[in-house]
Amino acid sequence: MHGSLSNRNKPSGLVIILFTISLVVLLGFAALAIDLNHVVLNKAHLQNGIDASALAAAVVADSGQSESDIAIAIGSTDCLSNV
Repeated sequence: MHGSLSNRNKPSGLVIILFTISLVVLLGFAALAIDLNHVVLNKAHLQNGIDASALAAAVVADSGQSESDIAIAIGSTDCLSNV
């Protein structure tokens, strides 16, 4: 009977529980980091498309073409940036 009481004081089961909880928390942080990286990457792609559209509109406007030509230049640049 005395031997069974000494086995109760060993933290062997507690280590498994703490390890499992820590692993779940670490996986959550890894998923969050990957998701934030995806957001930043998409924002950069969108910004590149917007910059290309603005540059195309400025080039067309500088050449003295009509507003419809400017709209076509912006639209074609937006289509190409989505590919």
